[in-house]
Amino acid sequence: MRNKILISIFIFFVATLALFVFLSLKNKQQSSTIINSPETPPSVPKIDLPTNDFKSTVSVNDYYKAPSSTVIDEKDVAIGTNKNFDILGYNYNNEKTFLIYLKNSDEPLKITRQNAENTFLEKLGITKQQACSLVVSERLANDIKGATTQDYGLSFCPNGKKLPAAN
Repeated sequence: MRNKILISIFIFFVATLALFVFLSLKNKQQSSTIINSPETPPSVPKIDLPTNDFKSTVSVNDYYKAPSSTVIDEKDVAIGTNKNFDILGYNYNNEKTFLIYLKNSDEPLKITRQNAENTFLEKLGITKQQACSLVVSERLANDIKGATTQDYGLSFCPNGKKLPAAN
């Protein structure tokens, strides 16, 4: 009788241990699946930039740490660049500014501007309204017909100017 009790306790102990190991492994697999799940976007570091009136800040994706950015030096970074436009970020005297430089290309200038502005919004992770509160210049390459040295501003902001009729 005593042997039966000891065997029963031993079987109960082994079964409990096996259940504990099974549940631990299952829980570990689920947590690693959640961490590595493609549906879980990686957290994007943010930085706060002063608005153009210096009364508040706008939280933007840290473009200095973005994999698609090219840090030129501690003050200058190429946020986005292609054959049609360049988007640059500057930090001089703690004034953070941006330049969208539209290049001469085969596509209509209006389309180039829209693509550059959309890329700017996407890279910084901000809305049009937030972009209008930042210091952003938009300029044309010298080889664009009708180009001047003026700042055209973002097309959707109050200071935005119409582009010259080009290509």
